[in-house]
Amino acid sequence: MTACAHILAWVPLGVELTLGFAATLIVVRLLSQQELDAAHAGSLRRATLSTLTVEASLDQSVYALDALTGVIDGSPQFTRAEFDGVAKALPRDAPAAYSIGWTPLIHAADRDAFEQERRSAGFPGAHINDRTAANVSIVAPPRDTYVPIQHIAPHVGKDAVVGLDHAGIPPRRAQQGAAPWRSGRDRSNFVGGATAG
Repeated sequence: MTACAHILAWVPLGVELTLGFAATLIVVRLLSQQELDAAHAGSLRRATLSTLTVEASLDQSVYALDALTGVIDGSPQFTRAEFDGVAKALPRDAPAAYSIGWTPLIHAADRDAFEQERRSAGFPGAHINDRTAANVSIVAPPRDTYVPIQHIAPHVGKDAVVGLDHAGIPPRRAQQGAAPWRSGRDRSNFVGGATAG
């Protein structure tokens, strides 16, 4: 047998091995694509479930905050104790909300009375204040109206926030649905605000 015959004898085996290897690569590629598709579908399913969970939590929180606002609006005398009672339900009923604040609308003529009431409530030196660009608290300049934070919960460590005027923060002012503040016992016109996050 010649050298050429020896080489030709190996050609069918080489072709068979090459075709077998190519077929194996095709099968592996198809299986890998199926695994990738299954992994993608699983990721999409998990993402969809996560999105639905977040949406449900937000919907529950909005519903709970609307209910709490109804309770607050129906209260003829909304005190700090009542606010704390409402805020206690926050983690249970509105899990997406991390803080709730009470922000009355104060007209310029009522500013002194409001600040005096805040001082009487245990906030010595209380003033309606703004924040500078450097996040420094300053006494709010004269304006027609103010929307200061009167109560906040949870309130631990947030004393510096009490009195912060949302009217000095244009995006916050646009979000507020505040009603006039009245000194004394008539609190029925206060409207609360909550921040979710």
